[in-house]
Amino acid sequence: MDPWLEFLQLPVQITHWYLASEGGPLTENRWWGSTVRGAVGSMLRFLLCRCRAVQHQPQCEFARFFAPENITAAGPKFLPPPWALSARVQGSELEVELRLFRQAVPLEVLSTAVGAAAIRGFGQTRLRLVRWHHSSTTLGALAAAHPSPRPVLRLESPTRLQEDGALIQQAPSFSQIFAAAQRRARLCARAWLGVTLPQPAYEHWVWARSVPVEAAEVSWLEQLRYSRRQNQLMRLGGLVGWVRYGGEWSWAWPWLRLAPILGLGKLTTMGLGEVRWEDGEGEP
Repeated sequence: MDPWLEFLQLPVQITHWYLASEGGPLTENRWWGSTVRGAVGSMLRFLLCRCRAVQHQPQCEFARFFAPENITAAGPKFLPPPWALSARVQGSELEVELRLFRQAVPLEVLSTAVGAAAIRGFGQTRLRLVRWHHSSTTLGALAAAHPSPRPVLRLESPTRLQEDGALIQQAPSFSQIFAAAQRRARLCARAWLGVTLPQPAYEHWVWARSVPVEAAEVSWLEQLRYSRRQNQLMRLGGLVGWVRYGGEWSWAWPWLRLAPILGLGKLTTMGLGEVRWEDGEGEP
């Protein structure tokens, strides 16, 4: 089967949980994605891990889901987990969205973990699971059509992009976005399906460097998160805002249309790197 076709047929489960606070409105400037990931991860480890040791066994269901390691000699040590998370405050409710790729763990187990974590508390905040809904689709069905001749890339949550080992802290160039999108898509396809997507053609890299930033409004957003593993507060940040690119770059769309689904950059399981494309004929 064609690698692209196989990747676009990847099953995706999308689940939304709504958690209510009985203590009034939730704090919006808190980094909830990291808090939810840690609390749910702790419950999933209790439910799924049977290793009972510091090091997980190769067959550990929890490790394969939460922090899969590369057992081959080539490539990075850690592989992208088969899920992406976002957490949004809506008044006194916290909406948690989880995108599962290839039905990594049973939904019943996830729901139990989320409900138990909420009762136990997300940090010092105790919530209760009030409702949830679920849908099934494929990666290709989620990949949107090109929104307009001049779409805007909106960085909805802090996005951490790197070039030559350094964090990008200004409006990312088109070539930087293109590089990050194709890198993540190729890594995910390899990790989740064992599929090798073709490298972009040489001329695409040349064309990417010629696409100008037409307009942009970005800033660096940094918030504190508590690391239970390191037992300390840590700063975590990334770019937020929007960027519109000029010129013609429809040749790059097969890669770029996947960024809102797979995420972009680092720490997508903490809710970072959420992006979307939208019509942008005028200034957003």
